[in-house]
Amino acid sequence: MTGQINVNKIAARTGNTITVESGDVLQAPGHVLQVVQTVATTEESTTSTSLVNYTVGNVSITPSSTSSKVLVTLECNPQAFDTGDNGDMTVAIYKNGSILSVEKKLRCYGNGLSGTLIAGSLVINHLDSPSTTSQITYQTYFKKIQGGHHIKILNASITAMEIAG
Repeated sequence: MTGQINVNKIAARTGNTITVESGDVLQAPGHVLQVVQTVATTEESTTSTSLVNYTVGNVSITPSSTSSKVLVTLECNPQAFDTGDNGDMTVAIYKNGSILSVEKKLRCYGNGLSGTLIAGSLVINHLDSPSTTSQITYQTYFKKIQGGHHIKILNASITAMEIAG
């Protein structure tokens, strides 16, 4: 038998802790259930025009419910250098090895003389609906688009936040 109790306030009978019995689940949609973060300070570079993994910029999370959402935030400091006029790069978030269609570009224009160097700060936010209670790995990927003698990620922080559905 399923019942419903309508109340305006729940308070602990004694003290200030309300306990949910093991095996039971208290649903509070929109609340943060867990946060995991990886902070990477290792510099990695590429000359590839295909997206490659910034190997230390990955974070794994195991959602507690299939109705949960995961807010992924990637903050990184990319750098593009070109000996000519420009160097363009893309940074993207992948999920378990597949792109999430979330990518941002860093573009630099030079004067064509001695080369161009641009370093910046880039932030990508993505709200994912994974519909699983299996572990998920969110990854930082980057590539050169055109030009560019080399493309680097100097450091990154990637955070996964489970939000109750």
